[in-house]
Amino acid sequence: MGPRGGPVGLAAATRMPVIEDNIRAFPGSWAPFDDLARVARVASSWSVPVLGPGGLLGVITVFRAITGKPQRDDLDLATLYAGHAASAIERDHLLEQLTARNRVLETIREMLQTLAGPVPVAHGLIIALDALRDGLEADEAALVTSAAPSGDVLTRAYSGQTAAIPATTLTAARSLLARDGPDGVAVPGLTADAGCVLSVSFAAPGGRMVLLACWRGEPPTPTADHATDLVEDAAHSFRLALERESASVALQEAMALRQSQEMQHAFLRRLSHELRTPLTAITGYASSLLQEDVTWDADSQHRFLSRISAESSRLGRLVNDMLDFSAIESGIFRLQCDWCDIPLVIDAAVALLPPSSAPFVEVKTAPGLSAVWADHDRLEQVFVNLVGNALRHNPPGTRVTVTVEASSAHNREPASVIVWVSDDGEGMAPELLHAPTAAAAAARHPGTGRDAGAGLGLSIASGIVSAHGGVMELEQAARGTSFRITLPVEKAEKVHDDSE
Repeated sequence: MGPRGGPVGLAAATRMPVIEDNIRAFPGSWAPFDDLARVARVASSWSVPVLGPGGLLGVITVFRAITGKPQRDDLDLATLYAGHAASAIERDHLLEQLTARNRVLETIREMLQTLAGPVPVAHGLIIALDALRDGLEADEAALVTSAAPSGDVLTRAYSGQTAAIPATTLTAARSLLARDGPDGVAVPGLTADAGCVLSVSFAAPGGRMVLLACWRGEPPTPTADHATDLVEDAAHSFRLALERESASVALQEAMALRQSQEMQHAFLRRLSHELRTPLTAITGYASSLLQEDVTWDADSQHRFLSRISAESSRLGRLVNDMLDFSAIESGIFRLQCDWCDIPLVIDAAVALLPPSSAPFVEVKTAPGLSAVWADHDRLEQVFVNLVGNALRHNPPGTRVTVTVEASSAHNREPASVIVWVSDDGEGMAPELLHAPTAAAAAARHPGTGRDAGAGLGLSIASGIVSAHGGVMELEQAARGTSFRITLPVEKAEKVHDDSE
């Protein structure tokens, strides 16, 4: 640049054409390269600077073996070529900048769509970091968090290239987490091992976090111009996504707690009513028998005592249901398992129903059913509850059908026995089909005056089936209500114990 660069350097420095018409006689600007001019047999030259909006882009130089000034047309032609060259170079620069800017905008759009969309945040961070790494043309993008209060560094890194954060990147993250820096501000760093590192630390619901973008060498020039802003925007988006996730989890927990409390209050109100009814009847009949000024005949005394016995049995069943429900809820429910024939279990359950109900219950069993490893008495309780509920909560004359079929093992699923308990009664309201079974039982026939029980029967039945490794589901039926019970022929725990 300047006279030491010969005619090219002088044209670049002055931004003006430099013409040397007789280098052999008057070297002029060629003086630093006089020997080279003789060897190359250059007698004259002219140099035209290539100027663009941003300044000097280059110099076009014409070398001739004869002396003399260039013709006006020759000089205009060189100037024209210089203009074309400047336009081409400037166009390439603009295209490169536009491409880099579009890449940044596309990266921001993709990250925002991912983090604000329905994708779970844990998976959305992976997608967003992949987009950030591509937009930055980086070799690695990672998110690192520290665990309070122990101060141990736990890594939660997401990268589309490697499964784990490199040791050098993790070392840089530890140093950033160890010191208190400004939140949301990009901090550049350059080490011999990790190359170029751009980091942003910020406070998140899970503790302080650091967003890292790493290059093995220098980042590409178009990307480097926008890298700082892009990394800071990405860190802000990650923080908002994590805060949204934390708020969503807190909201779900609050809603679940509120729903649980409402169900508990409703259950306690209903249970207190159910307990008060037999207690009131027992107290009333017993007080009547104890009245000294009234003489009851033998038939009245027998009727009173029968009612006292029936209400006492009802009270005992309620207490037993409460104990079973408590054991199921607390996880201390125990089974006494043996090989059981499901049709015999169902027949025993039907036999426990009032004799007047037997004509309205039909049992259909498929041939060749396998025995099931289960607790006979507990399964009997399941079918007593389901069939009894179907008869008790529907109009007189409602028919109940119990269907038993076998399901063969396939797709690595164990063989199972499927039982449907269906009735042709009024059925449950559609909004109750997906409600918890206890709440559905309690709300099945509000205001009808029929005994709906304390709402424990279905919950206990579902808990017993789950304890056997099975599933009890409420199915949509064209008429009435239908429960599907799936019981594995042999539980995985039993197979494991036998193998040992």
